[in-house]
Amino acid sequence: MQSFIFLIFGILIGFVVGGDVKELSIKGKREINKEDSVADDKEESSIKSKTLSDKEEKILKLFEKKKKISTNDIEKLFKIKEITAKKYLKKLENEGIVVLNDKQGKTSNYSLK
Repeated sequence: MQSFIFLIFGILIGFVVGGDVKELSIKGKREINKEDSVADDKEESSIKSKTLSDKEEKILKLFEKKKKISTNDIEKLFKIKEITAKKYLKKLENEGIVVLNDKQGKTSNYSLK
């Protein structure tokens, strides 16, 4: 009789511990999935930084109409300051999309590479 009680008690403990192990396993999988999701988000933001903004896309479309574009053209197009226009063109230059042709005072002229 006593061994029967121990058997039942052991089975109950096994179910309780087994349930906890299963729950821990599920929690562990959730944590791993969260870590993967965070890594994917970081990778995706890295990829996004390599893509062009809407304004940069518009600048490239402007090159379809004109062979050379100046910082003044960009200032007028977007109604922005010269420094901001230079930042857009400099980024495109750094990505190897455009090339700086010449500087005339404050104005810089660029063309497609």
